[in-house]
Amino acid sequence: MPPHACRNCGAPLPLGANPGIIVCRYCNTSNDTRAPAKGFAPPRPPPGLNLPPRPQLFVPPPEPMPVVKTGGAGRVLALVMGMFAVVAVMGGGLFASLLRSTTSAVAGGGTGLGGVKAALANEHWGSGGCLVDADGDAVLDVVGLSGGVSGRHTPTIVNGATGEVRWRGQTGNDKTKVLCAGRNHFLVTGGDFSARLITARSPSQERVVQLRDEAQSATLGNGCVSVRTSDGSSMGIQLATGATGACEVADNPWRREPGMIGLTDRQTEITSGKRRYTLTQRESGTPILTLSASEGGKTLWTQETRYRKATFASAVAPAGGTVVVFGARLADDKKGMLIGFDAATGAERYAVELSGVSTWKVEMLQFNGQYVIASYWTGLYAFNPVNGKVAWSLGG
Repeated sequence: MPPHACRNCGAPLPLGANPGIIVCRYCNTSNDTRAPAKGFAPPRPPPGLNLPPRPQLFVPPPEPMPVVKTGGAGRVLALVMGMFAVVAVMGGGLFASLLRSTTSAVAGGGTGLGGVKAALANEHWGSGGCLVDADGDAVLDVVGLSGGVSGRHTPTIVNGATGEVRWRGQTGNDKTKVLCAGRNHFLVTGGDFSARLITARSPSQERVVQLRDEAQSATLGNGCVSVRTSDGSSMGIQLATGATGACEVADNPWRREPGMIGLTDRQTEITSGKRRYTLTQRESGTPILTLSASEGGKTLWTQETRYRKATFASAVAPAGGTVVVFGARLADDKKGMLIGFDAATGAERYAVELSGVSTWKVEMLQFNGQYVIASYWTGLYAFNPVNGKVAWSLGG
């Protein structure tokens, strides 16, 4: 059928099987298509007639495919670029997979005991810690706070022999504290004036006790722990039941942990079996540290060391045949040192300069049966007491 166009605007007309009067879809002009069209050229519109623009569909021409002429060097370059792309994709997927597995294993709160490998490389260890028996072996474990980068702290139990994270509790804020309550229990307190009494071997079970004020310190009594709060009062908590009541503790229970010398202290003592070790700071001049051992009221030996007290805190920890001291270099009290002395004679065995951003204050120095556990700056470290080498570390 010959083509037909609108007699008004020239647009093509849709013709069916039976030609007739067809209305143009563009200008609404009626067209008689029963007579054959004389050519496809549209007639000129009458003068002065203002018609709408003729609709047009623009289809851009296809762009030619670039032709890459590759000689030997070009083919090698293309191959190398392709290999880089594959490696990048595979590496990104592997990194994402590792990140997901690390997050699911460590970042979740309240994970049970199971030896989850420590993944605190990008986290901090909070100040101090407590030695607890979380698994019943001969090596005590460590409970404290991890995190702290953005003001969020998580109670964490670390295997004392391997450095593996065994348990992580509910994440708190900058008011969260872990208070020691013997080898089998510990307390987690926060800004809501509550204390959670937790058993080290079953940390998922806890007893919540409401305090009068924010908790400051805790002292172990006979089957109980006495918690002192910011208002100066104290409350006793029974370890077996979580019931509150009286709890008798030793005289002056709010001093520092045995073996610790703080900023204003001059002396500290710590016992190991029948032996007592005393670490003393020189009264005047350079605060040189002197270490002595006594038994049954008799002094066995005294050793004036070649080290001074660190700026804010030093400590002593007996560890089998070695007595370990956290001190500082004579020329700089900000350069922390770990020094080992023979427990039988007091002779110096080794001296190791500690690494880290700040080593002028120790928060914890205790022997767990295998290693000397130290907490300073934002790290937790396990030192071999025989040679002072690091066995494992977290944070820092």
